Amino acid sequence: MICIVVYRADAEAYLQSIRRTWAIWIGIGDYESRKFDLVGYKQSDVNVYNDVTAPAMTGQPYLESIAYVDKHPQVIYAIYIFILFCEVFDIVFP
Repeated sequence: MICIVVYRADAEAYLQSIRRTWAIWIGIGDYESRKFDLVGYKQSDVNVYNDVTAPAMTGQPYLESIAYVDKHPQVIYAIYIFILFCEVFDIVFP
């Protein structure tokens, strides 16, 4: 996708237009806006999330300006990546 488009919106439009098969998460960012989108890509549809909207889908805690997906299935509500981010970025979370 890096070679196909320059802007996030173009990449997201491209994902909407193609035939999809496997369900995966795709991270899309662009240098100009310095923004990152997390795309839920599956056969039936494509949904775009950001740092604010991703936690509702993933069940992971919100971290300002960080959109992420933990490696564990959402069914078990694991927060390993969340804890790592808090430690690395010195974030105090109650």
